[in-house]
Amino acid sequence: MMTSKVGRVSSDMIVLLLGLFIPLQMSDVACALTEMKRSPCEIPPGLNAMRAEQDERDTHIISGELISTDGDYYFVKDETGKEVSLLSDQRTVKPVIEKGNRITAYVDDDNYALWIRSNESTDRRSDHASLDCNPG
Repeated sequence: MMTSKVGRVSSDMIVLLLGLFIPLQMSDVACALTEMKRSPCEIPPGLNAMRAEQDERDTHIISGELISTDGDYYFVKDETGKEVSLLSDQRTVKPVIEKGNRITAYVDDDNYALWIRSNESTDRRSDHASLDCNPG
C-alpha cells in the first residue's frame, strides 16, 4: 500500500512539473517564431549580430564610391558625400577594384581596412531586399 502512495505522489509530481515546464517552453518557441517572422528592416540595431560585433571590436562599415587610390590608401566618397581615406596592407582582404566602383569596407577606428569588397555584382538578391524595405 505504501508503494502505491509513493508511486502516485511521484507521478503526480511529474505531471505537475510537466504542467509548469511545457508552457515555459511554448512561450520561448512563440517568441522565437515572432523574431524569425520579422523582416530585416525591423530588426533593432541591438539584435543585429554584425553591429554587435562591430561595437565590441570598435569597428564599423564604410560604403561608397572609390574616388582614387594611392599606394595602400583608398579614398572613398561615402553615402553621406564625405570623403574618407582607408589604409590597407597585405593583410587586408580585397579584390581588384577600380576607380568608380562602389565598395564596402570593414574598418577599425583608425580607418585601417580589415576587408574591402566591391559592390559591383550580377547578384540582384540585395536589390529585392532594398525594394521591400523602401516601398515606393
